[in-house]
Amino acid sequence: MQIRTLLPSNARSISLRIILVGSLIGLAAMVTTGQIGRGLPWHQAALLGLLAVVALQVLIGYASFAVKWALRDWPASVRGGWRRALCVATLETAWMAKLYLVDQPLLRAVFRWPTQPSGVPILLVHGFWCNGAVWRALQRDWPEPGRALVAVSLEPSYRSFTRQLDALGAAVQAVQRASGQSQVLLIGHSMGGLLARAYADRHPQQIRGVVCVAAPHRGTWFGELIYGREYGPPSPRARWLQAYNRASAERCLVPTVCLWTADDNIVIPAENSRMTDGDNRSVRDCGHLAAICSRHAVAMIATAVLDLDRDSPAASAVSGQDRNLPQAAGVDDDKESV
Repeated sequence: MQIRTLLPSNARSISLRIILVGSLIGLAAMVTTGQIGRGLPWHQAALLGLLAVVALQVLIGYASFAVKWALRDWPASVRGGWRRALCVATLETAWMAKLYLVDQPLLRAVFRWPTQPSGVPILLVHGFWCNGAVWRALQRDWPEPGRALVAVSLEPSYRSFTRQLDALGAAVQAVQRASGQSQVLLIGHSMGGLLARAYADRHPQQIRGVVCVAAPHRGTWFGELIYGREYGPPSPRARWLQAYNRASAERCLVPTVCLWTADDNIVIPAENSRMTDGDNRSVRDCGHLAAICSRHAVAMIATAVLDLDRDSPAASAVSGQDRNLPQAAGVDDDKESV
């Protein structure tokens, strides 16, 4: 079975690949051209162009931790000694470089559909400025060979939360049809975790459980820097997010496990990735992306899934038809909420 026959076209956006590849080539070409203009041989100039691309990615990685420290969200009690802090920042920066320079621009989204799948199929939901290839490390280390793993690729910008919910719904229904099962289990990273939680609140009958990883449940300081307060990754002051949390009481209508890390360099403050009322579990020694890539983190995600498999009532506690979130919850169809 090919992924193109399973997921709807609006859930297979390749815009992120085009943007990433184009920007990387553009930066490398600019540096290369400049060095050739200074008299450097073309092969040396091209090497410097490639190094510039890598250096920019490394700078972004370490700079995010510098911002976290400057905002007093990385106190000594969390970051530990300088060796541990450097190790955490270096691991996160390495994953960031791999995901943005190799996996996401060049490789396909995760799609594993065993001949005889066991258990409820898992749909993987990426975050802001990512696509389905961000889950390749999780696929490699996933301990259940018989479990179906499918990663959706949504529009990367998240400027419209409503459009993302619609695209995720189409993917959920496609997996249901292909598997013959009435439910799927959602694992969402970053904004994908918030999206999975919102979708489960709308359609609890379709979702066995949700695992949120490093999700900005109460926003992030970076939110106001990208598209503004009410768009893109949510600011803690985003009105739609505050309304949604009030309406839902930060609960989910299906069993949910929330994995968070105090070393999160994107969700700032890191405590905002915890749900006030929920099963919160701490992932140690991981930044924002390492929380879905490192072997330790993948093992914790797999444990959360097994716990949901074992303990989740098959949505029997939710009676009637699928429920719609209140309009105040920030998913108003007449207004782009994010």
